[in-house]
Amino acid sequence: MTNGRGIVFRILADAFVACFVSLAFMAASRSNNDPLRIGALGAQLLAVGVMAYLEPSAKKVWIHPLVIMLPELIVLPAVVLTCRGHGCAGMFVFLILVYLCTLLLVGLSFGIFYVKRRIVRSGRE
Repeated sequence: MTNGRGIVFRILADAFVACFVSLAFMAASRSNNDPLRIGALGAQLLAVGVMAYLEPSAKKVWIHPLVIMLPELIVLPAVVLTCRGHGCAGMFVFLILVYLCTLLLVGLSFGIFYVKRRIVRSGRE
């Protein structure tokens, strides 16, 4: 999967996971369903790990967490521009935490990639 089709397929898979996680969080917030939230978070972490493991190049590893978190990353600027009133502070804090979680996912992605790389290199020698 090192050709151009492979990266497009992986990015489309990331976009599917992003839509799934966003819809799962919206459904969980409407029904107060904690197992659904935990499952969506687990699916997100699993997707980042699998995509980092399948990525052949360290130059493209950082793309996957950003694509997966794209719906949440777009919301903060939109909320800053449109939200007025007392209820916005909690939403701002939550969305800033989403940005920090995205940084953690990027770190996790690089960590998994380098662990895989070390395992592959130790197997050759």
